[in-house]
Amino acid sequence: MIKTDMPAEEYHGIKNAISASLIKMARNKTLAHVYDAMINPKEPSEAMRFGTIMHTAVLEPGLFDEQYMVMPEGLDRRTKEGKETWAAIVATGKQCLTAEKFETVKRIMESVHNSRFWQLIEASNPIIEASIIQKSADGLALKVRADIIILPCENFPQGAVIDFKTTSDASPEGFGRQVYKLGYHVQAAFYTQIVQKEYGMESRPPFYLLAAETSAPFLTAPYMVTDEQIMMGDSEIQEIMPELVDAF
Repeated sequence: MIKTDMPAEEYHGIKNAISASLIKMARNKTLAHVYDAMINPKEPSEAMRFGTIMHTAVLEPGLFDEQYMVMPEGLDRRTKEGKETWAAIVATGKQCLTAEKFETVKRIMESVHNSRFWQLIEASNPIIEASIIQKSADGLALKVRADIIILPCENFPQGAVIDFKTTSDASPEGFGRQVYKLGYHVQAAFYTQIVQKEYGMESRPPFYLLAAETSAPFLTAPYMVTDEQIMMGDSEIQEIMPELVDAF
């Protein structure tokens, strides 16, 4: 099943399915940790909340404008006027960002959207924020929420799965070190397996990490996860999945 209109909250609320993040957790922790994370999801960290803001800004800029605004300069919520202004803001349902954070978000968004790689994406009828729920061969529920899926086309002959990542260092050396450390190769293997099956592709689509720096110069750079890294991810998933099947 694939849904392109499922809100992020609904997707993350699906507790009986294994995601790439849970598989990555199983690499370094116990099945007890995985089960607890499924049933009792933790409050997002500040870094995770910023990542959510950036995903909205980059992937769904119209939605970003609906959900976020800059905090009015000099707002003092202790005064009568400040309380009235704050009440009006709350009534809009928007989240307020500091002027500094709002400017950072805009700089990152502009860097991504002005990149050549993003222009190729936009010209390729991208499917944004698609949620896919599948069953494994062993009957285990699996889920992914892909930032961008592109079906085979002129710019991407084999199609593509693209994941947007914010980072402090988007250079080849700096970001390259993060691939194994943060389990991106496992995510790549998991996502491409599921997307290939869901769309009936002849071969697995390439997986790209679109990295964007969170400070000046706000470098944006795409990196394709290599076949060797995908194979390594496949191997780790095959090793972990039988344990997950037995546990769940």
